[in-house]
Amino acid sequence: MQTKQSLLKQAEIDKLNLDLEQKQDVSADNDVNKKIGRNIVAEDFRYNLPKIPTLVDLCLSHMIEEFIIHRNTFKKVPEKFRKKITSQLSVDVPLWVTTDVVKDDEYWKRKCRARWRTSDSKEHRNSWKATYMEMNMQETLEQFVPSVSDLNDLIELINISSKFIRKLNVQQLLPKPSKQSDKMMKDDSDEDYERLDFTEILPKLKRLESISLQYLVRNCGMNFKWGHFKMSEKDCTSLAKSLYFCKSLMDISIVKSSIDDAQTEILCSQLKDHPNLSTLNLSHNSISDKGMSTISTSLLNKHSFVRVQSIDLTNNSIKYAGVKVLAKELETNDKLLKLQLRMNKIGDEGGSLILIAMARNKTLNFLGLGSCDLGDMSAEAICYILKNNRTLQYLDISCNVFGTDNGEAIRQAVEGNDTLLNVDVRETEVTKEAEYFIAMKHQLNQERNGNVASDSHF
Repeated sequence: MQTKQSLLKQAEIDKLNLDLEQKQDVSADNDVNKKIGRNIVAEDFRYNLPKIPTLVDLCLSHMIEEFIIHRNTFKKVPEKFRKKITSQLSVDVPLWVTTDVVKDDEYWKRKCRARWRTSDSKEHRNSWKATYMEMNMQETLEQFVPSVSDLNDLIELINISSKFIRKLNVQQLLPKPSKQSDKMMKDDSDEDYERLDFTEILPKLKRLESISLQYLVRNCGMNFKWGHFKMSEKDCTSLAKSLYFCKSLMDISIVKSSIDDAQTEILCSQLKDHPNLSTLNLSHNSISDKGMSTISTSLLNKHSFVRVQSIDLTNNSIKYAGVKVLAKELETNDKLLKLQLRMNKIGDEGGSLILIAMARNKTLNFLGLGSCDLGDMSAEAICYILKNNRTLQYLDISCNVFGTDNGEAIRQAVEGNDTLLNVDVRETEVTKEAEYFIAMKHQLNQERNGNVASDSHF
């Protein structure tokens, strides 16, 4: 049986152990409090009150939730708080609300990536805001159906975003639904389909500098009709008028639209007086000799008002009669810098006419005659201009049949030319040795001139 003294001693030891445990619990609670940022230190570490937000945070949260109402107030918010608002602002806020007030490019990047995962600002002046505005307009135009879609909505969108749009690349234009029954439409090749009238659209885009259009329907499936893949005369007339009144335009591209000679004449009648047009791309259409003559006399004549610097007529139906007029205008033209005639059956005689005209032309630095059925006469003309022309820098004569003898003659002509940066002689049946020496000469000229020629020229 324990004595009174031993019991007292045991009680003191138990008290000391209890005090030590309490100190350890308090220390642990303090660590938890510090870790979770508690405002009130309580014995029960699970008890905590939420942190009271500041008045500034409350105001910012309210502005984010009711941004439509407070969009004008947003302009007066200090810059350091604007970033916080736009970083949490929903990308679903209507465009008419954010266009003029939100300048933070990170917000527009989020808005772009939420809609188009592969969007790239490098193609839109390195501005995500411009990227969204231009891609949104392109998509709206591509999905617009005449007599079905609301034209007023489109005009309202243009009024909102026009000052941010410099470039448009419209890859399809949908036609108005036909009233004719399917049974009656066995052959629709001659039927004209009404599409978007640009006369009310382009003049409102006062800062538009570049436009690319394709009069076709993508992913049409079983609804295929030949009329969906060509520009009608009505389309052409309205487009030509609208292009003329869009004075800021510099680059115009209308490709894969089956443009014929009559439509070429309509376009040129308006473009010949355009004040800023510098690049015209009508590739992959149905332009023949008459259309080529119209382009030459309207846009390339030395007395023409328009100053076109680049024309691309790849893959049309141009032959000898058309290039005969073109060659005559090239002799005196002092504005054109690039001419692409690739994949036109102009023939050996037509090719030689163009090349001989180059002997007098003093401005053209790029000429594309790839896959044009060139032969011996053209090869002789090539040798002549390489010896006498010091303006031409890029010459594409690929996919023509010259043979080994002509290839050697071209190689010798290239040897004496110090300004030519690239001659494309692929698939011309010249020897590998001649092709190699021509490439070495180009490299030497490029190093001498401090330029690097790329395949993008061809």
